[in-house]
Amino acid sequence: MSPQVQVRDIEEVERFRGALVTFFAAAGDSLLAVDMELRRFVDWLRGEQPRRLDRAYIDSMEKVAQARTALQRKMIVLPGERHPDLIEEQKALRQAQHRREDLETRIANVRRWTRIIEPILDDYRGEARQLANLVEGDPAASLRFLDSALAQLHAYLDVAVPTPTTLPPASGSAKSMAIELDQTTESDPPAPDSEDEHGVD
Repeated sequence: MSPQVQVRDIEEVERFRGALVTFFAAAGDSLLAVDMELRRFVDWLRGEQPRRLDRAYIDSMEKVAQARTALQRKMIVLPGERHPDLIEEQKALRQAQHRREDLETRIANVRRWTRIIEPILDDYRGEARQLANLVEGDPAASLRFLDSALAQLHAYLDVAVPTPTTLPPASGSAKSMAIELDQTTESDPPAPDSEDEHGVD
């Protein structure tokens, strides 16, 4: 047996439909915006960021080589000369090495995220596709269902309600019975007075 739904206020259903239209429009815009952001992120992760990090890593390796060369040159001491202060050169070498190591870590992270991002995107695309199927269409399937239900409700309310009919006239037997009762009442003699009964002069 199919469930029955009681609709007490069609205007509430119509307001709900309006809110649903607003939600569908906002959800569709949000899906488009998120899709564009995801495309930009994937392009950045797979293309722009690796290229930028590769260039920065090559530059860091050159900086390390230059700092090491400067330190080695400063360490050369001719006989009779004082040992020079190497603090600045050693500091520059440590900074260049730290920069190179940081870039190596970032490159490894980008490669790792490139591998694991695809199943995450697949999960999101599946959920987004379900929402898109709900809100897409002109009108969407759920709106067509509501429109059909509202049309049926309006058609039901537009059906003319039959007015109460008057009672049918009394049948012949009922009429004759009423006439007999009236005649019987009229023919009954009046009750005798008490004075006549006792012969009062």
